[in-house]
Amino acid sequence: MRLGLAVAGLMLVAACGGNQAILVAAGTTLVDSGFVEEVAGDFTAQTGTDVDVIGEATAQVLALARSGSVDVTITHAPDLEAEFEADGLASRSATVFTSRFVIAGPPGVELEARSAVTAFQEIASRQGPFVGREDGSGTSLVESAIWQLAEVDAPAQSWYLSTGQGMGLTLQVASERSAFVLAELGTFLSTGELALVDSDVDDPALQNSYRAMSVVGTESSTAADSFVGWLVSADGRAAIERANVEIFDRPDVYRTPAPLRD
Repeated sequence: MRLGLAVAGLMLVAACGGNQAILVAAGTTLVDSGFVEEVAGDFTAQTGTDVDVIGEATAQVLALARSGSVDVTITHAPDLEAEFEADGLASRSATVFTSRFVIAGPPGVELEARSAVTAFQEIASRQGPFVGREDGSGTSLVESAIWQLAEVDAPAQSWYLSTGQGMGLTLQVASERSAFVLAELGTFLSTGELALVDSDVDDPALQNSYRAMSVVGTESSTAADSFVGWLVSADGRAAIERANVEIFDRPDVYRTPAPLRD
């Protein structure tokens, strides 16, 4: 209910403001770090179109889009995105950047495994602890897929803790519990002081692709189409690279161009 009221309030502000505005719903992995707002600020400066941003798990983002409550989505769940597009609900869509997931854990507790699946099996053999989101997010979907490939029913185990919350809060809980966690790189780097380290598992299965989609039929659909197009333009790519340096002090957390699903 609180989210619905927040969305309604932002839509009212956009309707009453002097400038044209769009409402972007993005995964918490992008919003918790401030990355989307940083990039959107450049779009506003260049075009005069205001951009309001809300963060939610991918499943909720796409539910808001299906109801016509938001103008643009930025998510990282390819199967759900493909279903949304197949239903004819995306006016314009593009893969806008990629990052990666990290398997993070407490300092001094090293994983011998070099793949995501064997790392999860090793964590299970140690009886964790492990903190997961289980909130319908893209991160949660990837985590679940890895556990399935590892043939471990992790949520049923006593050493598994589910937060049902966003990436930033889940990282903080994992840090407090000296637990392992699957985390998106940008949020991992930006979530303050954490008693967690990257386990340095380098696996293609941990690559993470973000797709932007403008929603068919909203009042700001033209501006929404323009925003998605701008994200993959030279100006948009430059804004993404600048935001990397501004927030993370490195240029490669979110990488462009991203040709995975264009």
